[in-house]
Amino acid sequence: MILNKKEFKELIDKFKETNTINKLTNQILNNNKEIADFESLSFTNTANEYLDRAIENLKDKQVYTFEEIMFLANQNLKEIAENNVNRYEDDLRNELSKKFEYFIENENDYFNTFGWNNKNKININDMLTKAETFVLYKFLINFHSKLETKLKKELDKESYNEMTF
Repeated sequence: MILNKKEFKELIDKFKETNTINKLTNQILNNNKEIADFESLSFTNTANEYLDRAIENLKDKQVYTFEEIMFLANQNLKEIAENNVNRYEDDLRNELSKKFEYFIENENDYFNTFGWNNKNKININDMLTKAETFVLYKFLINFHSKLETKLKKELDKESYNEMTF
């Protein structure tokens, strides 16, 4: 699927207006009791920051493919996750180590649950849901990885081994 500049901007606006990243988080929570405590987090600001950057990075292009948007999600969210580690570390250290494990160990199941398949044609109606899913998923994976690396450096080997990751 290819979006022209107007369609892409409309998609971005719809994403922001409906606060859909929180809706997606709730959907995941309802389907996976293992991460029930995760519901207190909000990814709205992160999603909006990603979308703003995506517009900026693609402003000189006339058309955008789904793959291009997803590539930008991966690149931008890695930086966003790094910037957010310090902000959330104290409150979420234990939560992150336990809850994000589900996403890391079940990548294929996760994508299959949401109908992710790069070989499938993606129409306009499916685009938003799949983009939201990808954004949230990549944020969780990158955020967890960055936080775990930070914790390893801060804790001595003995105390780190006592923690469950």
